[in-house]
Amino acid sequence: MISDTIHIRGGSRTEMYENRKRLNEILSPDSGEGTLFYTNNVGTFKIRAIARVVDAQGRVSNYNKCRIEFYCADPYWQELKTQHKTAFSAANAGWTMGSYVSASEGVFFAAAEKISQIYNAASASTPVKIAINGPFMTTANGYARIINHTTGQHITISQDIDSGNVLIINTEQRNISVLLDSDGEVADAFSYIDPDSDLSFRLVPGTNLIEIACNVEQITSSISVEFVQRHIGL
Repeated sequence: MISDTIHIRGGSRTEMYENRKRLNEILSPDSGEGTLFYTNNVGTFKIRAIARVVDAQGRVSNYNKCRIEFYCADPYWQELKTQHKTAFSAANAGWTMGSYVSASEGVFFAAAEKISQIYNAASASTPVKIAINGPFMTTANGYARIINHTTGQHITISQDIDSGNVLIINTEQRNISVLLDSDGEVADAFSYIDPDSDLSFRLVPGTNLIEIACNVEQITSSISVEFVQRHIGL
């Protein structure tokens, strides 16, 4: 829970009460979850919250002291943008890694290998969004497993992905999903992953050793991993 104290004021006592009423309407719990933003010298961060006015006592003239509480089901502050995007692409010599990195220290690569080191600079673990672009042919009894050796978690892909299709895996706790995007048509695709897959897949603070393990001789698809850094406190 996050709490704050503010002062409601008006040009007259009547205007002050009108402003207080308007504030209660805006922050009504019946309005559902909203987004609270916080800015300091480091940057701007956001957190999902339900707000309510707890105390509106202590009126002095046309000022009213008021305490507001924000209830956050997910207690982590998030950065506004996806800071890291890592792309794994197949080449004849093995897997190579290409990337777009907006923070210089974010991602380190082991060339011509199936392993990449992804650095989470935040103070909390973070879910990921994994996109696997077809064609992705596992062949008979084939598989591809995305492993975080730092946490021991893995996700196993067990079905072929046709050319032009993208399998999107989201491990955010409240929005866990496995979807297949086929030329803009999106459908549920939980059947594409093995039941032993860990859909709480996370990147912990610090270095995460990510491997693409497969028993297919050559794969011509690409795999991207995206995440937003999260913070316990600011």
